[in-house]
Amino acid sequence: MPHSEHCNISTVPRPSAKNDSDASVLLSFDELQPGDLLVWVGAGRVPWVALRKRNVTVVWYNTEPLDNCVGSRARHVSVTRGTFTSDGQQCIVPSIGHTVHPTYVDEVWDYSAHNLEVSRRLSDAGSRLRLVPPGAVASVTPVSHSREDVATLTFLGSVGAGSVGGPRRKACWNKLKAQLGPRLRHVGSGINSDAAFASLAVDSDQVFLNLHRRCEMTSVPLERFRLQRYLSAGQLVVSEPAHPDDMARLQGIVTFANLSDIALEFEKLANRSRAERIELTSCRHHAFVTRCAPGHILHQAGGFDLLVSS
Repeated sequence: MPHSEHCNISTVPRPSAKNDSDASVLLSFDELQPGDLLVWVGAGRVPWVALRKRNVTVVWYNTEPLDNCVGSRARHVSVTRGTFTSDGQQCIVPSIGHTVHPTYVDEVWDYSAHNLEVSRRLSDAGSRLRLVPPGAVASVTPVSHSREDVATLTFLGSVGAGSVGGPRRKACWNKLKAQLGPRLRHVGSGINSDAAFASLAVDSDQVFLNLHRRCEMTSVPLERFRLQRYLSAGQLVVSEPAHPDDMARLQGIVTFANLSDIALEFEKLANRSRAERIELTSCRHHAFVTRCAPGHILHQAGGFDLLVSS
């Protein structure tokens, strides 16, 4: 929701440009006037410097898990071409502590406290860092939990050793499969739209599982984009632990458990009666939409102060 009646918010989707000086990109941002605020979400080339020269406040919202990538590989990282580890973590540029140069943007917003922790050097360089995790989606209809039994622990994503999930997640998956057998369900493809996810999430006989690519490691960001979908739909979720500050924001909403305890925690949830599950999911869903309302998150992050000052 707009912060006030004097603040107009609009979405401006743009195709990626080949380089920052691409004339078509500069033209495509012509509607931005001095004093406007642009929040750019995810990857893509943006004429950062040109926009700032026009007195447009520029915020980049990072959507990737970040890593220091210590060692020889880190020397080849640049701010113009992303470098990723084999298990999908984007390497920060050692000299600036992030993947974006501090002269390009006024602020960097991130979904994870873990990412902000490895980005402290960018904060020292001038660009302000804000923790702005994705919040509850109000338009999602919560699941009805109409069935008596919970049949499966469902995971969405890649689990093959040669896939983007990587060998660590595959090894963890094999351990869980040995414990749960057919009760562990894998949905690896086809869920590429809101409608497809809604169709899957409507099943009330499942609990969702969250596994890191770097399974059994807690120095990783919590997959808030993935959890946002589950929790907005009122689903029960069991997740591996992650960065403590990331977990604290969803304490009591998500069941966090080490890999060795995930099967046990799933059984505890599955063995609840339908009435008990409805009560639990109702409490968790209410806590999520209240604690993680987008306006509340932005207020906590100081984002409204930025709107006032820009």
